Amino acid sequence: MEVRLTDEELAAVVQRAHEIGSLQGRLEESRRGLDEYVRVAEEMGVPRDAMMQALNERFAFLDREIETGTLVFAKSSDGRSYAAKVVTAGEDSVQVRFLNGGEARVGRHELQDASFSPGAQYEYHSPSYMTYLKSTVVRFDRDALTVTFNYWGTEETVPLSKVRTSRPRSGPGVPPWVYTVAIALGSGIAGALLTMFLRGL
Repeated sequence: MEVRLTDEELAAVVQRAHEIGSLQGRLEESRRGLDEYVRVAEEMGVPRDAMMQALNERFAFLDREIETGTLVFAKSSDGRSYAAKVVTAGEDSVQVRFLNGGEARVGRHELQDASFSPGAQYEYHSPSYMTYLKSTVVRFDRDALTVTFNYWGTEETVPLSKVRTSRPRSGPGVPPWVYTVAIALGSGIAGALLTMFLRGL
């Protein structure tokens, strides 16, 4: 199955790849349609393994069975992804029930793994600061559906319904040389997508 990334999805994948750095990860060989995106990311200075891991996280649900009750992150109307449970799964789309309320039908490409491994970063609604903070997972209680974060040396435990993924960055932060790479790759589809993504930052 060939996968095409939207500008927003590509931005999220590249951001995640930067975050996880040298973490290992491989996609199945059948996903050769993603090789071009990996090559573009490498030209931008993103380690290949990091990009593969980020793609694997984002598209882990494209090629595997999804059962009723599976815990996932699903994209919401605000562009972020929130914790949800699968209600029903079709070939291309999935009906989910968000833990903070409401249901939606989303594409499989709009699902992300919800493993909450220690060291992973998400945004959570802090009971102390009364706003969303981006922080690192310390532990995940699957039975109680709570996640403990470490924010500047202080641990806070919140229900999973108060956790979401970060929105792709906007604004400054892309090195000037990246534009040169994008222009050089402009003749290809991935290069064109990358150029549009960079212009949107």
